[in-house]
Amino acid sequence: MSSPMAVVAAYKFKSSVGESEMWALLREHRATIQAEGLGTAREPWVLQSYTDPRQLLEIFEWKDEAAGRAAPNNPRVFAVWQKFATLCDAVGLSLAKTAEANAPFAHFKPVRL
Repeated sequence: MSSPMAVVAAYKFKSSVGESEMWALLREHRATIQAEGLGTAREPWVLQSYTDPRQLLEIFEWKDEAAGRAAPNNPRVFAVWQKFATLCDAVGLSLAKTAEANAPFAHFKPVRL
């Protein structure tokens, strides 16, 4: 039996990108993964840095490992990922490079999409 795979995705949006644009892209990401049957029903967590509000963590679940492997080859998912590449200075930002990385207990602002 396959089990869900959790993903922590880190993004640093360009300074020219407004918050409404960031939230819209994250909603589109969620909707696309769901529409393509790749994600679980669990709502993603989105966490925003207090120190640098352009840094976000998105925590979501693939329905299983195969879904995670299939996602890069899915044209609709890939198109959304291309939008991230356009709007972000960094996609897949190492968690160690987030503004909160040096804190023993990192605090982030939870965001509801």
